[in-house]
Amino acid sequence: MRAIYFCRYLPGLHQLLPLLGQLPGPLWTDDAEVARACRRIAPAQPLHRVWPSKRWCVERLARRLEGDVFIGTNAHPQFFNRVRGPRVQCFHGVSSKGFAAQWRNTRYFDLCLLAGERMRRDFERAGLLDTVRCEVVGHIRGDRLARGDFDSAAFKRAHRLDAGAPTVLYAPTWSGLSSFNDHGLEIAQAVPPEWNFVAKLHPWTIRRRDAPAMVRAFTAWISARPRGALLPIDDDIHPAMAAADLMIGDRSSTCEEFLLLDRPILFFDHLTGRAGLDEQTRALVERGDWSDLHRCGPVVCSGLELRDALIHVQAHPSEHGDQRRRMRDFVFHQPDGRAAERAAVAIARLAGEMRDRVFGQRIFEASGAGVRED
Repeated sequence: MRAIYFCRYLPGLHQLLPLLGQLPGPLWTDDAEVARACRRIAPAQPLHRVWPSKRWCVERLARRLEGDVFIGTNAHPQFFNRVRGPRVQCFHGVSSKGFAAQWRNTRYFDLCLLAGERMRRDFERAGLLDTVRCEVVGHIRGDRLARGDFDSAAFKRAHRLDAGAPTVLYAPTWSGLSSFNDHGLEIAQAVPPEWNFVAKLHPWTIRRRDAPAMVRAFTAWISARPRGALLPIDDDIHPAMAAADLMIGDRSSTCEEFLLLDRPILFFDHLTGRAGLDEQTRALVERGDWSDLHRCGPVVCSGLELRDALIHVQAHPSEHGDQRRRMRDFVFHQPDGRAAERAAVAIARLAGEMRDRVFGQRIFEASGAGVRED
């Protein structure tokens, strides 16, 4: 079976790579950062860049590609609305933001692969289970994290961290939901100086220039901090998760992925009860639901609170453990490291059924069955 992949977003690349190990095939992209990251992370992967990165170029490519199945992690209409063959959507995130369960993200696809029961419930509430075929397979990107494939000691050596000190990972989301834009430096400075501190900013925080002054100040501060590391924009965050003893998050889907490790999470909430939110941020807050997630650890809204909470959860890592595990099992179907295998089976089944359907239709037409002669 010839699978063809299309990706124009960095988090989507990290979702597709495990699936490429199960269903090999060429990867197409019109994004320079995706291309650079793929060449660095998976140099043997067949990669093709659409150039120039224009809508008409992607549309022309889609019309001429031939494959048994086309796979992506976002709804790119100029590609998936024009390819000829089964189309599979395997969403790159599992976030409480609620973006996935929308008709515009499913309308071009024959199969949607869902991460777990919560996503299936969201699709049911949105009435999408009646409009598109869905299968719950688990979170493909989280397979290696769930299996424990990453070498934490090697990560700490590579980033010159103290092997014996607690390691804190800070991974904020993007847009107005991000704690980084106004509080990034305050959060970083709350981490005890003798601890390791690792930060991974959302790619869109950098690309969209949400907070350029904060990015400059944060980068300068962490560069001067002993036992500090700011990960590159195209890095997979999961090796850092594996090395982290605890995590600081906000409304990012990375908080939910960290649940796979059953380690303490703290949430910096700068939005609840805040007046004067801009229209876009207010719409995002109203759309999402973080109430269950924020029960998985302490919620703080200042650097002083955060420092005290960090010290407390480091000393009592089992607190909130029951809620973390309940949330993990709600978000992730069978977090056993085999989601990519289940996804490959579901995709092969779809491709086989559609191939048989087309073949049967051709036989029917060739036989002249159903044709009435006058």
